[in-house]
Amino acid sequence: MTEMISHNGIIELGTIENTGDNADQMGILHAQFVHYPDCQQLQVWLPEYGRSGYGSYRIIDKNTQVIIENALVEDKLNGSIKMLFDTLGLPDSNYMLEIDHPKGGKHILHFQKIAEYSMPEKPIEPVPLKSDTQWKVYKDGFGNLIPNEDQILRENAQKQFMEKFNANMPDVTITQFEIAPDLKLDKDIINQALAFSTEWGQNFRKPIHDRMKQKYPELSLETIDILQTCVRKVEYFIYHLAEQCCLGKIKEAEIQTNTHRQYPWISDHNASRLAGIGMFYAMK
Repeated sequence: MTEMISHNGIIELGTIENTGDNADQMGILHAQFVHYPDCQQLQVWLPEYGRSGYGSYRIIDKNTQVIIENALVEDKLNGSIKMLFDTLGLPDSNYMLEIDHPKGGKHILHFQKIAEYSMPEKPIEPVPLKSDTQWKVYKDGFGNLIPNEDQILRENAQKQFMEKFNANMPDVTITQFEIAPDLKLDKDIINQALAFSTEWGQNFRKPIHDRMKQKYPELSLETIDILQTCVRKVEYFIYHLAEQCCLGKIKEAEIQTNTHRQYPWISDHNASRLAGIGMFYAMK
């Protein structure tokens, strides 16, 4: 049996695109690279349910055009939409991940594996979310969490400051929010789009255009396209927070707190529901 050679160099993510038939209707992949000593993964989230007709995927070495890995998408799923790739065995080169979409086109992710000897001295970490400082987690000999007094003091001080600040502010209710340059929409419309986009049952992962047009006939299809893209980003933002929670980097309550901070228009109902879905996916 041949022992696999490990290549500890990091991966830099490149362009993510769609090609082929219906490329503009397929949604966009989301991806990140995580690595620890002697362990690394490329994590990819599909824009639609992974068992809804996806075909094969291929990892191709672009320098040699050799197919490194070729299998069915459903065999690589970790949950409903997440695919995990062990990249420790990939040598330094330029690669392309192709995923056959049910509508005929392809999702494509370009990435590069960098040789370990050419890496900077300080490891490159995944881009952090726009959230509070991620505090270290300490545990005692029995595995119980030890309260971080510095964190508690900081959070209490911040809470007191915000209470005093808000008490002196006039009561101004903002109802419209910018979701794209020069495009503001009422928060109820954005929340409805998010609810439609994450609906279960017969409309699961289906485009929201018909449902939004029926409820808001004044909206153009171009605006609904922008809404679809916007709320998908929100969805994956929350799912990523749930993964951070399962890794012990943030508390479960911070999923909704950070979501409200990043997207102040989101309703409590949507934030709570998607946090629950995100935890479900993250723990599978």
